[in-house]
Amino acid sequence: FKLGETDLTPAVRLDYVSIDNVYRKATDEVSGTAIHVKPELVWRADRRLLAFDALYSGDYASFSEDGVDYDKHFLRLRGVGDISSRQRFLASLSVTNFDEEQGTGQASSVLDVLDEQVEVTGIFGRAEYTYGAVNSRGNLVGGLILGSLSYSNLDVLTDGDDYTFVRPYGVFSLRLSPDTRFVTELRFTAYDYDDDARDRDEIALLTGVEMSASSKLSGDARIGVSKASFDQDSDNDTT
Repeated sequence: FKLGETDLTPAVRLDYVSIDNVYRKATDEVSGTAIHVKPELVWRADRRLLAFDALYSGDYASFSEDGVDYDKHFLRLRGVGDISSRQRFLASLSVTNFDEEQGTGQASSVLDVLDEQVEVTGIFGRAEYTYGAVNSRGNLVGGLILGSLSYSNLDVLTDGDDYTFVRPYGVFSLRLSPDTRFVTELRFTAYDYDDDARDRDEIALLTGVEMSASSKLSGDARIGVSKASFDQDSDNDTT
């Protein structure tokens, strides 16, 4: 739908699912069915060198068995700007709220069926600066991601698991063909948990390729190494 000079795109998807092990238990498996209603709403606006979009997507699931109904929500606001032909800037803010399904996440090691599912809220912000024309041979990217993840119920399973993180990163990409780029990424992440024993810093180096949507095959693949250093002297570094 046209809203002035902007576009609004609504969509809805309906899924019917049959599951042979609803609670994900190794014994006494229970089968069941579920209906998912997945609405989505996208708003886009382009103003010369600036582009904005907002996205909401949801998943409302109703199961035949007790204790596994859930709803998931995701909201993202994003802006992209061309400062010049060689400089671009991106900023985004996203919020997600969802239930971890029975037998997954924090409850993956719980043998009993729970009366409720773990509720999770995540908030993430990102800012990114790119130097280099879109089709130039080399591009440099610098960015920062801030985020937090919190659990609002079932403290017996989630106590101390809330955390925040800060992740600066840099990426160098080299054009191999009109739609394929070789990329190298270096990133550093500092995690701060409610349970101080799990605080750590991680540094990672990744390399691989990115293929744009104009290619017959689109996407990206990377391989690399990551090293985690824990604040607690009793915890060994891991690679």
